[in-house]
Amino acid sequence: MKRSEILQSIGIIAEFNPFHNGHKALIAEARRHGAVMCVMSGNFVQRGEAAIAEKRLRAKAALLNGADLVLELPVPYAMSTAQNFALGGVSILAAMGCDALMFGSECGEIEPLLRAADRLTAADFQTRLAKNLATGMSFAAARDQAADLGDLLQSPNNNLGVEYILAAKNSGANFRFFTVKRIGAAHHSRDLREGFASGAALREHLSAGDMDFCRQAMPENALALFPREVLADSARLDRAILAVLRQKEEKDLKNLPDLSEGIENKLFSAIGVATCCEELYNMVKTKRVSHARVRRLVLSAFLGLDDAFFMKPPPYVRVLGMSRAAAGAEAEKLFGMEARATDLFGLCLPVPMRCGLEFTAKMIKTEC
Repeated sequence: MKRSEILQSIGIIAEFNPFHNGHKALIAEARRHGAVMCVMSGNFVQRGEAAIAEKRLRAKAALLNGADLVLELPVPYAMSTAQNFALGGVSILAAMGCDALMFGSECGEIEPLLRAADRLTAADFQTRLAKNLATGMSFAAARDQAADLGDLLQSPNNNLGVEYILAAKNSGANFRFFTVKRIGAAHHSRDLREGFASGAALREHLSAGDMDFCRQAMPENALALFPREVLADSARLDRAILAVLRQKEEKDLKNLPDLSEGIENKLFSAIGVATCCEELYNMVKTKRVSHARVRRLVLSAFLGLDDAFFMKPPPYVRVLGMSRAAAGAEAEKLFGMEARATDLFGLCLPVPMRCGLEFTAKMIKTEC
């Protein structure tokens, strides 16, 4: 994108789990072209586990490092397939009037990803995909061969970028797409390279209290938000998950999101045998059903999630945080006037109201 191509707003979809130098670099590049609007996963993430820290802390880290607005990606989308994750994020950005979407990718070029999206929606693609799946291929391998994409989508960020493009195409979101090349450590790497580390590595080192490692790959103002005493650990839920699942009947698992191939039957059988969550995951996973997918199913059953929002756009937008610049001096001044007017109106009532109602009153909801 040329510097002269100024956009009103540019969107980023992320987990910030935790917020690191790669995220900071992506936001900095986006800020060169417009206001930065982030859609961020809430307290549970796509791997089917708890985020490393509460969502508002992660949102604050993004705001301290250049984001203007952080919106929540609701849990049925945040803890879902790449397709549903992308649909949720893209739909929220479109509802907010975002102009463009920027994301990191291993290839660092947008044209190959746009071509891949076109091939995945070609008229004969589904026929070739079904033929490949019938041979016992995994979905990813069957898709790549059917679309003749080589190994392009075997890189996780490339794959997710294409899902963003497809989600926009399928939902009618009129975005421009931009990508920046992922540098430093690979997605699942445990190494530190050029000041960049993967989220997985940083979660391990944060949990171990290794601040020296984390300091090299995280902005200092973000690292300060994640002392060990605020970090979450999904393992603390293991017994609770098993307790809830052991009370489920087989019919209770029929409406979990992203079911196929009778996974729910295998899951129900395993629930009665497994004595820890890791054992449960390993009993259910197969060549075509990944460990992460099983974790999502198990956590969905525990959280009471169903398929009501699977591959459907979110019905609301929720703000987790915004910068003072995003709020704007004029907006702040206008709301201040409204708040003062309400405080003074309170003196017109038979029983005067206290000040501050505009900051404390709940939204009105009716049954009709």
